Amino acid sequence: MSQYQSFFISASGNSSQCDEINHFLRSHVLIRTVENIINSGSNCGIQILVEYKDVQQPGEKNGRQKIDWRASLATDEQRELFDKLKEYRAKFSKEMHLMGID
Repeated sequence: MSQYQSFFISASGNSSQCDEINHFLRSHVLIRTVENIINSGSNCGIQILVEYKDVQQPGEKNGRQKIDWRASLATDEQRELFDKLKEYRAKFSKEMHLMGID
């Protein structure tokens, strides 16, 4: 199920606003972002709407929860492409190993 979060970054360049959005983006699986430039007198900046999904997976890695990237994809086409790329990567890795290239 998708969830939404809205952010505003003022044109004055408040670093705490950037820190807040960067922390959020690193800790969630993003589905889509929509950005709008706001120009209303003294309140200028960028409004960002983030559609995201929380992925809860068992197991920890380096103190963080392991993310199932395939499950985070929004469409069947994206999942199909992900599977094809994963198969290609495994095949390529095996071929490189057999050729003695590390």
